Amino acid sequence: MSKLVRNIEAMDLDYFQKNAYFVVDFENTGGNLSDGHKITAVGLCIVQPRGEKMKITKKFSTLINPEREIPEFIEKLIGIKTSQVNNPRYPKVEKIFEKLEKMFNYDKIFVAHGTKFDYNMYNHLYLQKYRKNLHCVHVDTCKLAKKLFDINKANIGNMAELFELDFGRHHQPDFDAYVASQILIKSLRLLRRKPELLSDFRTSVSIFNG
Repeated sequence: MSKLVRNIEAMDLDYFQKNAYFVVDFENTGGNLSDGHKITAVGLCIVQPRGEKMKITKKFSTLINPEREIPEFIEKLIGIKTSQVNNPRYPKVEKIFEKLEKMFNYDKIFVAHGTKFDYNMYNHLYLQKYRKNLHCVHVDTCKLAKKLFDINKANIGNMAELFELDFGRHHQPDFDAYVASQILIKSLRLLRRKPELLSDFRTSVSIFNG
């Protein structure tokens, strides 16, 4: 669905309940891709309406060969070592971007926990390929959690604990994307029950164009 709506105030309940969502989490070598840093891993979930419920219909995750060294402090943070991924066994990011595009299909709402970080990485790849910025609607699940679940520190670790999710850890992309998906699904369920929360939901929405 996701016809690009340029006015957030025009996004009604149907817009959010009938759209599909591309929930993504990237990890990288510790800085901006435009400064030479590289993506090391990605995880994503596709969330789509199934009847009156929102469901995760597809999951994808992979490590990525960054073709450069990962700083030691980043290795400790994300749990991915240079020796682990900087070899031909793992795909380069251009090959993975092709898969991401097929799953995004530019007909879904872009979702991430702190959307600017993940949008910037996706947009960097998009800009390299198409020589223009990606224009799309975003939902930030960090803002969403703070607003709808009344939690001050809405990082992935805290939200995973709140939802009793313990099969992974923060900065593990498949886990981060899954937790973000659960924030989204629970928020949409709450919005269905309490339509008066629409204005609160909209505070998590942005329209990015580079």
